Amino acid sequence: MCGRRKFTGRAHCSSPPFEKLDVTFRGPGRSSSFFQPLNLPALKDLTVATVGGCTWSRQIFVALALRSPLHLERLHLEQVEMDSHELLQFLQRMRSLVDLRIELPACVGDTLLNALCYRETDEQHLVPHLKTLRVWVETLMITSSQT
Repeated sequence: MCGRRKFTGRAHCSSPPFEKLDVTFRGPGRSSSFFQPLNLPALKDLTVATVGGCTWSRQIFVALALRSPLHLERLHLEQVEMDSHELLQFLQRMRSLVDLRIELPACVGDTLLNALCYRETDEQHLVPHLKTLRVWVETLMITSSQT
């Protein structure tokens, strides 16, 4: 998609029946405005990946969460440009998330992992319903599942 078709951001798409969206941006180029026209209130499962030097606009992606009443249950981010602060900003809107997969080497660190920790003394948890967390960092894979 990236580099072959230009997304102008002029069209707006609101589609209540979409519960799953799986997007892979391939090849060199920029996918800046792909998320800009979307409003997906029924979305439950979102996968976003970039391959082959494609870049994307984190701000437009975060704006999707602010614009749409997202009630994601599953989120998978693979090799997208995002730092831990931006991911935390997005996750603050994802209170219904139960499954989180992160393949973002630049994003995974103490800040993110501490924010995701469940502590009995905390009044409010970042992602209170999270049951499965999968984190890939280069050759290290950490998997945690709560039953």
